[in-house]
Amino acid sequence: MNTWLQIVFGIVYANFVEYAYHRWIMHSRRPTYFSRRHSAHHWLVSTNATHVDAALSLTWPVMTMFVVHAIVLRALGLIPTLYAISGYLVALEITHRAQHRWPSIWLIGPWHASHHEWPRARFNTFCGIWDWILGTHK
Repeated sequence: MNTWLQIVFGIVYANFVEYAYHRWIMHSRRPTYFSRRHSAHHWLVSTNATHVDAALSLTWPVMTMFVVHAIVLRALGLIPTLYAISGYLVALEITHRAQHRWPSIWLIGPWHASHHEWPRARFNTFCGIWDWILGTHK
């Protein structure tokens, strides 16, 4: 597979995994460990808590998913895809933290802030590809 095609695939795929994890696991209608932790994140943001970093992400499941994907992609020889997913994950963490720490100066802060106002929409943190495709961009 062409290198650029692998990179584009990696970004679109990582964007989907982020969307699916956020929408169907973190916002699960059934109470789970993940949904309870993510609810704490929404609660801290709504109270303007200064310790919002404590509930920003669930690092171990994200890292577990990344390691599994890394093993499979490496075995398949899709190294550019692995690099694209890695870059996306780093960008996701940086932008998510920046959106909460400096929402007024971050260019895409309003997108994510609206998710906190309407939690059943805008599940992608900064690049709403799958929100547009699946109709949750409103």
